[in-house]
Amino acid sequence: MNTNKKAYTFVFLVLAMYGTWYLLYELWISPHTRLDIFFKDLTGDFSHYLLDFLGYDAFYKNQLVSIDGRACVSIGVPCNAVPLYALFSIFILASSNKKSFLWKLIFLVFGNVFIFKLNVIRIVLLALHHHYAQSNFEQHHFVFNTVVWTAIFLMWVYWLNHFANFREENPHSAA
Repeated sequence: MNTNKKAYTFVFLVLAMYGTWYLLYELWISPHTRLDIFFKDLTGDFSHYLLDFLGYDAFYKNQLVSIDGRACVSIGVPCNAVPLYALFSIFILASSNKKSFLWKLIFLVFGNVFIFKLNVIRIVLLALHHHYAQSNFEQHHFVFNTVVWTAIFLMWVYWLNHFANFREENPHSAA
């Protein structure tokens, strides 16, 4: 298959998979399952665990991360990063790869865990900022989006350069 056809197939697959995900998520998953709440609470729990590990008296309850008994960060459903996991995964799943499907699964797991860790670090930094500065950091969406999308883009580039199969095979090259 030539390179252009592979690229068009890839773009079509990404758009089709994203459209399917979006409809499923908006019409069924989000309103009828606890997926959003699960990831919101998982993010809150791990944020509180990291703060405890760093020596702070922290807890997570009713979507609030608190330090020393004072609420610092409210974690809402938009903070759960589920759409980020989906977009990262769709990109990887839509690409053909040179290695086995197992490599895709390994890359998906490690990539999504990395995104999750970035989100937890974001919540911890926001909690610490609020704890010490006694104010909210209004630009956190911009900063987090810049950091996480850069990280996701770099993971995609790494995937494309090391695992994806977009280049045409040269029939004259030695095997």
